[in-house]
Amino acid sequence: MKVLNNKLVWVAPILAFVVIFIFSLTLFPSVQVKPKNLPVAIVNEDQGVELPNQPKRNIWQTFLDTIEQTASPASGEEPAVKWVKVDGMEELQAGLDNQDYYAALVIPADFSAKQVSLSSPAPESPEVEIFINQGMNTAASTMAGQILNGIVDNMNNQVRTQILEGFDAQGATLSVKQASSLVNPITKKVTNVNEIGTHSANGNSPISLFQPLWMASMASAAVLFLAVSKSKITSRKDNLAAKSIQIAMGAVVSLVGGIWHNLAR
Repeated sequence: MKVLNNKLVWVAPILAFVVIFIFSLTLFPSVQVKPKNLPVAIVNEDQGVELPNQPKRNIWQTFLDTIEQTASPASGEEPAVKWVKVDGMEELQAGLDNQDYYAALVIPADFSAKQVSLSSPAPESPEVEIFINQGMNTAASTMAGQILNGIVDNMNNQVRTQILEGFDAQGATLSVKQASSLVNPITKKVTNVNEIGTHSANGNSPISLFQPLWMASMASAAVLFLAVSKSKITSRKDNLAAKSIQIAMGAVVSLVGGIWHNLAR
């Protein structure tokens, strides 16, 4: 058959595979990945607490030691979080603005003091702050925030269990205020920094807009190629002019697409 002698017949399957492969590349940014070594800052301002006839206690440091021990998987895999100790809020804010950390956990100066008060008649729940750096990377910062929220929730469970066991051992009865404070022994305040825009598809607009931009670029390139190939070129000068126009129009298309992409974000 003469049809089989046409090279385009054999090129078609290869071309289809290439097109599928190229468009598959546009999906890679949206693939859910397992977090590894996400830099997360810790600001420990806890001053500890002094109790009668006891050495000074820094309760948060005990929690931190436990967190760092459990952060390293026994299998030897890379941990999900890389803890970075930061000295003070000023240094933390600079690091968040410089996109050094996906999230941060801040422990107040009165953490230990309020923690101890939970077993007293006048309990006060310590409050920790969680900062989520949305502007760095929405997906990664969300994962880091979920990890920090999970850590605080686990701390709550541990503290609640310890206090209840202490009351039980003493045969004491909880007051309404004490029982209320044990619902969430450690409260948390979550703050988003470098927030994403309100019209950014929850931070996914670069990925969402990349695919139509890619398709538009491919279509424009095809149109320009056909336009130049059908032009009557009789000399070397005409050929150079046609190629120059093709490059210039490609640059214009790229510029228009880039401006649209930035405005749409």
